[in-house]
Amino acid sequence: MLQWLGEGPSFVADLIHLEPEDNTAVFWHCGLAPMAMADPEATAHAGTHSNRKLPLLYEFPLRPGRITVARLSQSRGMHRLVVGSGEMLRAPLPFRGTAGVAHLDRPVADVLATIMNEGLEHHYGIVYADVTEKLRALAAELDLEVVSL
Repeated sequence: MLQWLGEGPSFVADLIHLEPEDNTAVFWHCGLAPMAMADPEATAHAGTHSNRKLPLLYEFPLRPGRITVARLSQSRGMHRLVVGSGEMLRAPLPFRGTAGVAHLDRPVADVLATIMNEGLEHHYGIVYADVTEKLRALAAELDLEVVSL
C-alpha cells in the first residue's frame, strides 16, 4: 500500500524507542530495508542476523527525508489504519541492521499515549513520501477508522 501510494520502495520496521527530550523515534529492523533507503553519506555493509547469526542482511542508517509511517491494525478487535508522518534525520546507525532516527510531526509523548491507549502493534511500514492524505482518502473508501500517530 505504501509502495503503491508513495511510488517508491517501502519497508517494515519496529518502533523501538521514543525520546521525549528531542521528540524523536527510532525505527529499526534486522536488515531488510532496500538499499534505496540507505543514507548516501554512510557506508552500507552486508552482515549477519543479530540473533540467528546467519547471513545475509544489510546494515546502514536510513537516509534523511520526509516519511510516512502506516499499518493496517487489528487493535481493539477491528480493522483500522494507523497513519503518522515525520522527517527521518541524518544520524549514526543506532543499532545493528537497518535503522533510522525520525523527528515525528506529533510529540512523541502523544504518540506513545496513542499506541498504549489504542493497543497498537509495534511494526510500521515506512515510505519516503508524504502520503498521509492519500491514506486517509483510501481509509474513507474502505470505511476504515484512522488512528493518527
